[in-house]
Amino acid sequence: MCSERIWHGSLVGREEGISLVEVLVALALLAILLLSLANVFEVRLVGAVNHERSTTLVFLAQQKAEELGTMLRADLKPGEFKSSMEQAGAFSGFPGYRFKVVQLPSPDEEELKRLKVVVWVDDNGDETLQPSEKRVELAIQISRRPK
Repeated sequence: MCSERIWHGSLVGREEGISLVEVLVALALLAILLLSLANVFEVRLVGAVNHERSTTLVFLAQQKAEELGTMLRADLKPGEFKSSMEQAGAFSGFPGYRFKVVQLPSPDEEELKRLKVVVWVDDNGDETLQPSEKRVELAIQISRRPK
């Protein structure tokens, strides 16, 4: 009589446990799964950092535009207008963020100032705006006080 009996498709008497090959296959599958999850987390983290930068850029551009408008209106006497509002610099409390204010042509320079506020993240630290650097441009118009 044969000492090995067949029971539900397997040999009875076979040693129980898992082989080294089965462990290696399971580890390989687990590694593939973990690498794909790590990639998802990396993409999410980069997206969060970009979103934070974009939000900060918009906030700083709006803040600078309001500061310019307030400063220009406060210093003016009725009927006056400053000749130039161009300036550049950095934001205190926001390292790496810089701004530039450029005066745009206006149909009536005596009645209306058109300014462009550019805020960017100075990634390379050269204090100049490079095409590769993330930026926000905001155009504003400020009318002079009536006489």
